[in-house]
Amino acid sequence: MKKWIPIVVITLLALILAGIKIYSTYPEAVTSLFHNNEGTNSPSSINKGTVTKSKHRDSSKGSTFPFNTESDKQLAKKYPDKFSIVNKMYYAWDYIHNAQGSYQWGHSKDEMNQINFYVDFDHHKNRATNKQYENGKVVETTDVLFNRDSALLKRPEQKIYTKDTPKRIRGQSVGDFEDQYIGMFNQMVTSSEWWSLLFSNYTNWNYKEGTQFGMPVYQIKGTIPSNVSEDLQGSFTMVVSKNTGALLDLKCYGQKNRVIFFVTIGGIRINKGVDPKVFHLDISGNKQVSFKEYIDRSVNSTSAPKPSGGVNTP
Repeated sequence: MKKWIPIVVITLLALILAGIKIYSTYPEAVTSLFHNNEGTNSPSSINKGTVTKSKHRDSSKGSTFPFNTESDKQLAKKYPDKFSIVNKMYYAWDYIHNAQGSYQWGHSKDEMNQINFYVDFDHHKNRATNKQYENGKVVETTDVLFNRDSALLKRPEQKIYTKDTPKRIRGQSVGDFEDQYIGMFNQMVTSSEWWSLLFSNYTNWNYKEGTQFGMPVYQIKGTIPSNVSEDLQGSFTMVVSKNTGALLDLKCYGQKNRVIFFVTIGGIRINKGVDPKVFHLDISGNKQVSFKEYIDRSVNSTSAPKPSGGVNTP
């Protein structure tokens, strides 16, 4: 596993971690690396190939969709139904009030991450657990609890935890702080950057509507050309929530008809409410360390010694 920046775990960063190159450029998505009732009525509208909205929940995303070229705008107008799926994924947080679920992502069952999450965007709360697997064993577990202007990070294997607040970085606002934590470990599903596989690639995929996890979905099947990603070039399937744009499944098969990258949802509930009691993290019996020490002691830190063992995959 390549070096990891633990505080900003979003899908674009996951692409980098996985060594996957995506050749589209999305300035607002890159910006987010350094910050972050299923309704059918969108607050956005298409106007001359762009999407306009007065304000988005994800503050890293501007008021208009980040088309790279005039050609991209024209393609969006030529394939409005397909672009609407891309747009719904890009602005998914505008449609999600709360969610809870579990999923896995990675290259194989031996090299993957397993996540359980609860997030309430309306009340500014996030609780998640990420288990990182290498060679089929858990090498690191990270627990996060975010509540508006404070965050707890715990690493149970090392029995350590740290606290974080906006004051750690001079001049950081509460809003910027929330951007860092509200999507931690849930954003690959709740605001997935995998829309990039669909964007301006409209002729290479098709979709049909169906139902999964008790919600209407788009079931997508197509091909990833090399100009989108050499690493993922080949066939793929994707499932997207019709009403919210949440990613519900992704399988990239490469050129040898075998899964080379996946995002698999174990279960998910969107806009059904989250029990407030889940937003709790027990830190008893754990030692508090500085934020810097916590980061430095991660197995993903270049300064940390690599673990000799791990916990076997169940």
